[in-house]
Amino acid sequence: MVNKAKRSGRMSSDRLFLAVAIGREQREQIERNMEILQRALTFQKWVQPDDLHVTLKFLGDTPLDTAEQVKAATRKLAAGHTPFSLSLQGLGTFGRSASPSILWLGVSGDLTALGELQSQVEHSVEPFGFTREDGTYSPHVTLARRFQGASALLPSALRAAEQAIEPLPAPWTVDRIVLYRSHLHKKPMYEAIDHFDLGSGNR
Repeated sequence: MVNKAKRSGRMSSDRLFLAVAIGREQREQIERNMEILQRALTFQKWVQPDDLHVTLKFLGDTPLDTAEQVKAATRKLAAGHTPFSLSLQGLGTFGRSASPSILWLGVSGDLTALGELQSQVEHSVEPFGFTREDGTYSPHVTLARRFQGASALLPSALRAAEQAIEPLPAPWTVDRIVLYRSHLHKKPMYEAIDHFDLGSGNR
């Protein structure tokens, strides 16, 4: 939920979220696979390769003073969290299966560590007016939005597209949390404005 902090007059704010960045090798291979997928699956909008990420917490429009509080809290929690490994696995969709709203790439690897990190992020920003998300955390990498095929998307078509892409790349080490700013109508849309190293308190 977007922060509901009161504003006096017109207060500057940024549209922010916290996330795990994708490794460079992994991002480059996803980009090649997305070129294959675009020929097989008709979605209205495909994500720019530089915008690929695993969301930890969407913050929404955030006043600048609140953003500074979020940075301090995130830096503190990141310092006490050990780096861990993630990999990518399988295609899936959100929304109606026949006409999904999201095409995603699955995340595997040390999901326990990822889940713990996401929970800590949720807890750390709660004092600043951000409520916890409902439901179970489902980590994924969004590839495309809004299916626009002439007919329903069949499970067999999704399986065929998955078999057509290159084998998914090796795992990468998650060693930081990244704070992103969204720029609507720009490509790429997301700008990394800060990062917080995992395990820095143990060095």
